[in-house]
Amino acid sequence: MIKAITFDLWQTLIYETVAQDEKKRQWRVTQVADVLAEAGHPVDSQDVDRAHEQVWVRCQDIWLTDTDLSIRQQVMFFLEAIDPKFTADRLSESVLEKVTDAYATATLIDLPHLHDGVKEILPELKNQDIKIGLISNTGRTPGKYLRQVLKKLKVDHYFDVLSFSDELLIRKPSPEIFYQTLKHLGSSPAESLHIGDDPRTDVGGAKRIGMKAVLIKWNNPILPEMPSADIALKQFEDLKGYLPKILA
Repeated sequence: MIKAITFDLWQTLIYETVAQDEKKRQWRVTQVADVLAEAGHPVDSQDVDRAHEQVWVRCQDIWLTDTDLSIRQQVMFFLEAIDPKFTADRLSESVLEKVTDAYATATLIDLPHLHDGVKEILPELKNQDIKIGLISNTGRTPGKYLRQVLKKLKVDHYFDVLSFSDELLIRKPSPEIFYQTLKHLGSSPAESLHIGDDPRTDVGGAKRIGMKAVLIKWNNPILPEMPSADIALKQFEDLKGYLPKILA
């Protein structure tokens, strides 16, 4: 019997449009350049834009090891990519804090959208006394601000545990991020289910520790080398019809 369900966040519960993603990029580049200029370190916006892409590549290399870095570490990579002279001992703490806020809060200027079905399914699970957790691999937006996103979208209160990779410094599919979340939920892997859109990080990670897994396929290819999901659905709202089977 399922006692706890954990969810992925991005592309499973929430999503952004291409236009929103571009808006965030422009915000980061503009705001970070402004902060540095005000601090007496004028930079070319093209250098900031280039660094914005370079830091993403560098982070992805780290993320492939199923580990993560704090948002401050990511921002330091970003600053050093803009100009190698921008080290922690060269910039004041107040400037570093302003740069971090400018870099990390972009999602708050235009909130992501909830997928259809989220506002119906989460309360239904709560009504059935299912413990609910979130396991999110973060990118440029850290858990600190994703909590605000969930609150603004009015779904934060459904979650008993929120696990963000930038805070735990581990990422799916690492077994540890699943184990830590289930420990806080008071549930064993055999009594738990994970729902996500990524065959490798979500399905592979959950099945690796003995959880059941639901794959939200969207238009993603199912990777043949990955463990099979217990249920594969085309879109999130299809969960409505499967809840009795999932909870059995």
